[in-house]
Amino acid sequence: MNTNNSFFIVETSSTGVASVKFNRPQKLNCFNELMWKEYKQVLTSLDSDSQVKVITISGEGQTFCSGLDLAFFAGKMQGQELRSKQDLYSFIKNFQDCVSTPLHITKPTIGVIHGTKNYGLALELIQCFTIRIFTKDSEFSLNEIDHRIIPDLGILQRLTKQTQNVSLLSRLALTAAKFGVDEVIELGLCSNGDVTESLEDGLRYAMTLAEKIADNPHWCVSGIKECIDDINEGNQSVAQGLDKVIWKNVKHIVSKL
Repeated sequence: MNTNNSFFIVETSSTGVASVKFNRPQKLNCFNELMWKEYKQVLTSLDSDSQVKVITISGEGQTFCSGLDLAFFAGKMQGQELRSKQDLYSFIKNFQDCVSTPLHITKPTIGVIHGTKNYGLALELIQCFTIRIFTKDSEFSLNEIDHRIIPDLGILQRLTKQTQNVSLLSRLALTAAKFGVDEVIELGLCSNGDVTESLEDGLRYAMTLAEKIADNPHWCVSGIKECIDDINEGNQSVAQGLDKVIWKNVKHIVSKL
């Protein structure tokens, strides 16, 4: 099944894999408010589809995502909607929620990232994927500081917990320096084995992984994802996670007796 939404191309296969593509190539897939709200709707809808087991996410055109639509945001700030601190807080809180959607659904996501103009928001989106694949020539900048704001959609909080190189993360965030796949690997966003020559190779590799994952029982796939996400998001302690996973396994083992 193929579906074209306002900002996304959605395709589902008979193997249980759904493909979501950012479809704003003329704007280098930068996000405005309508797009990030639709992003949440698309992923939530696919999560509720029992035929979908895994979701791949990529971008049409030259680059995965060039970040926030700055013209949209400037217009928003000049309007009357966000005049109070509370209004602006609520606006950003909703933005955070939409960007974090891959962490809130039960289906694993595989991001395929390409291009040389991936700024700010692109990294916030990437951080929320279950598995990440990068083309070898992809480039990034955590450039919020150039716009006199602090990255506020989760990458500082999440990646600080996960990376073994907080110094590198700090330098990239404080200088907005451009970086490539070597730094992506050093930050722990992917491994050497998840770097491909081209976008086409990346999409093929993502489909191979997705179909392999989709062959497994959904309760087991979603359980593994939940165990990892719960710890990464600080939803529970290791002790709580260990207790929870026992009960997940007990439930399904006993049901087979």
